[in-house]
Amino acid sequence: MMNIFQGLRMRKRSVLSGLCFLSLLYAGVQFYIQDDYSPLQLLSSVENEASRLLRFISQPHVHCNDSLATGNSSKWLICVDAEIGIPFLQSDDQKLIVYSVGPKKDYSFEQIASVNLSTKLFVFCHDECPKDLMHVNPSKATFYKTVIVPNDPADFARNSFDSQTLNTVIKTLHHNIIHILKLDTFVEDVESSEVLRFLIDDSFIQSVQELHFVVKLDKLDEDFIYSWYRVLYALFTTAGFRLFHTSASDSLCLQDTIMESCTYYLSWIKKPPPHVFVMYPPAIDGSRENEEDRLLNYLHNTKSKDILFTRVLLKSVSFNRNPRAFDALSLDLSTTILKKSAQSCHIIILRSTAFSISDKRPIEGCNAVSFVYSVKTDGSVLINAVSELSRVSRKNQDTNLLEIVKLSEKTIMFIDLHESWEVLGLLSAMALPKHLDQVIVRGNIFPTNGRSIHSVLRNRYSELQRLQEFSLSLVKTDQMSSTDLKFSGTESNLYILNFVKNYVL
Repeated sequence: MMNIFQGLRMRKRSVLSGLCFLSLLYAGVQFYIQDDYSPLQLLSSVENEASRLLRFISQPHVHCNDSLATGNSSKWLICVDAEIGIPFLQSDDQKLIVYSVGPKKDYSFEQIASVNLSTKLFVFCHDECPKDLMHVNPSKATFYKTVIVPNDPADFARNSFDSQTLNTVIKTLHHNIIHILKLDTFVEDVESSEVLRFLIDDSFIQSVQELHFVVKLDKLDEDFIYSWYRVLYALFTTAGFRLFHTSASDSLCLQDTIMESCTYYLSWIKKPPPHVFVMYPPAIDGSRENEEDRLLNYLHNTKSKDILFTRVLLKSVSFNRNPRAFDALSLDLSTTILKKSAQSCHIIILRSTAFSISDKRPIEGCNAVSFVYSVKTDGSVLINAVSELSRVSRKNQDTNLLEIVKLSEKTIMFIDLHESWEVLGLLSAMALPKHLDQVIVRGNIFPTNGRSIHSVLRNRYSELQRLQEFSLSLVKTDQMSSTDLKFSGTESNLYILNFVKNYVL
């Protein structure tokens, strides 16, 4: 009898031990999942969800330098910027195609689009189109009575006698591209977020150049608000659209807390060229902690598999020290790029102090060239070539730098940033990274003091993402330890980021 009870006690202990182990394992997995940065994580309350959504839609990602207001209230803006917007003038055989879905009450958008732009306007009304709308430039407008619904594969009746998807519409009208798509209102049982979600999922959105739609938040429901955030996040990350204008039905709707019955009018442009700066949306709630987590997540997720590097040591002479000091600069250069290098290969060193490379040909086939930059009080940047005789040439040499890069068959650039991130912005604005095969950036990533650190972190993350838009991928991240620096007692915030052109991957 005792043996039976002992056996039962041992089984209970085993079961309890197993449950404890599983609990610890689950807790560990949960901690790991929560510790990693996840932009689509569910937040703890409807207020937090609302705050995250508001931050996303109230802060434009890109600046449109030339826009066309569609009314006194400017609820909608049409971007006609030559670099990122819709072309303003078209010949008769190249008319812009504009779709307007469910316009209601205010028809100024349709009026401006058809009169001020050379467009062919297609209007889709759920009921009979109002007479006021029918009078909008009828020679350039075509009106349809049909209910636009999401392209949901599970809805077999989505294309019926009284409803259509935009996928069917564009095929029927034989349009390959929609220059401007405006989604205003839908019938009661159709959620506009669902329409937009399926336009992204089935890649229909890739045929659109400029997108305008309404976000109507008539209820503070957690799932409803999160569904909108998820769709807008996909519109930015998957579809590549950038917000350039936001207005609201009430100015109070753009405050820190979303109110019930707020309507937002959002205007987006398809991904602009990489030299145009795009400010990425805030990391979750835009707090310093989340901005740091996003940056750290980016720095640690490198694509360094199977990439070989050759370490090259460059000896430089600094002109700003007395007596002149010799510094050694160690660079990890892509072996693949070096093997493909021709006679016009250049290693360009860009630093904030005047210096000269003692070995002008540190590796066979590549010449080393030195440039120095300075940041003025107004934020402008000057780049000058280093001269052996005059230390720094008097003439601004950023044009000369671009010419060297364009003429070189293979170009590797080392940029010593420290805190001067304006330099990286200038080089990207010049579209210089387009001509670079490898970029090595050394600088302080995380500021330790100052105001609006969360905004600084967001800006730096956006600048690093802009580099990747030039087909440069981050393949190696090194954080310099205090022993690598010539001072002690301070935790190093200095990183070395190594980018290579995608053909190396």
